[in-house]
Amino acid sequence: MAWLENALHEHSRLPFHSILARSPMANCAQVLTEKDIDNDHDLWKISTGHTIKRTADASADAVGSMLRLSRRIILVDYMLGFENRRYRETVRKFLYAAVKSRPNENLDTVEIVSASYAPVDFFEDTCRQQLPRLIPAGVKVRVWKIAQLDGGDRPHNRFILTNLGGVQFGWGLDEGRGGGELDDVSIMPRESFDRRWLQYGDLAGHFQVEAGPIEIESN
Repeated sequence: MAWLENALHEHSRLPFHSILARSPMANCAQVLTEKDIDNDHDLWKISTGHTIKRTADASADAVGSMLRLSRRIILVDYMLGFENRRYRETVRKFLYAAVKSRPNENLDTVEIVSASYAPVDFFEDTCRQQLPRLIPAGVKVRVWKIAQLDGGDRPHNRFILTNLGGVQFGWGLDEGRGGGELDDVSIMPRESFDRRWLQYGDLAGHFQVEAGPIEIESN
């Protein structure tokens, strides 16, 4: 099929926010042209962040498109520990969002990076006990426990980093403790993303690795 025909076919299966093309399509309002962009079309006005409820579903919905299209995913939260149900639920939702309605690109790697204060043995045992129940079939996860190097950066901020880009969670990758809690999720500026991708993509060069990779797949 021609490119636009193929795009519209895929749009009918799993809708895009919009489609860029040279010519408008009378039967598809999501097709934008250069003229639409110059006229600041509503579909071209994309927010770089928004406020969500601190639930597993809302967190996964906020980043689902990015996860579904990424080949490498790194979840970063310095407090993450699978002894806590509020982390188990969000990680499970993130992993299933990454495989739901996935196109042909394979999911090569999912990594989870924590600077948990838990002892190393406890951290490893909890990962091996809890994670297999959270992972979709066919997905392998590698978990790392890190700490600050002398004179190095201190793990603190919470990110989801992928080969396509990244987002920052203001509060964390866990669920809130009450129904009214909110979090601010924002797309990372390119300079910030590049720096964090370098750090967390090559941990040994930037942090003390206390445990990992702990390799786990579904039961």
